[in-house]
Amino acid sequence: MNTAFAERPLFVASYTDANGRQFLPLSQAEHDRRVWFYRRIVDTFNLPARQVVLIISDYNDHALTIPLQTQLHADSHIPCYAENTIFDARRTENFLRRLDMQFVVGINTPVLDGLEAAGFKPLELFANRIVFARDEAAYQRLSANSSITLRRWMEIGPAIGMECRHGGGLHIDANEWDVEFNNGEVVLSSRLATYVDFDKVHTGFYGSAVTELCDCGRDGLRIIPRKP
Repeated sequence: MNTAFAERPLFVASYTDANGRQFLPLSQAEHDRRVWFYRRIVDTFNLPARQVVLIISDYNDHALTIPLQTQLHADSHIPCYAENTIFDARRTENFLRRLDMQFVVGINTPVLDGLEAAGFKPLELFANRIVFARDEAAYQRLSANSSITLRRWMEIGPAIGMECRHGGGLHIDANEWDVEFNNGEVVLSSRLATYVDFDKVHTGFYGSAVTELCDCGRDGLRIIPRKP
């Protein structure tokens, strides 16, 4: 624990690294930096005001979803929620049909399986929408429909990885994290004050680095996921 933080954390979440699920207490400052990261990514999509956004997540995802929710509210958008399980897939379909959501964050393999089991065709259901896949298998399944603006939103250990409008790899906050690769595994160290010190955390997330300047104007490397 970083002794620089005398106050209690703003909230306690969790993350997955190479050793399994870990607690992740986050300070107000860390939350605010994550909000700013999201703003820089989401702004590239030029969403009209007061868009209803579907966030598909579970109780483990607070480190990802609470800052995203804060960013969406601050920019006058309206987040709605469904669970990322096979059992709650019908709620996702219901939101898409009733509210015609154009911005969907967090589709994963269980949700796609649940939609298909309920008789829906995901490639048709998500057509002409902006969709962020939570795992690479879901990304590959949805990539069969070129009308879907398909991007990735993934947990990279304690960090957030999210693609901008231009795609081409997951942005990770270069101000927040020092990124190394160990035989393809992403290894993270914190660069700023964090409630928990991170020093060469083996994330269990594998990828390759893209170092060219992104078309959105952001520098710093991007990460394209790959199998171990």
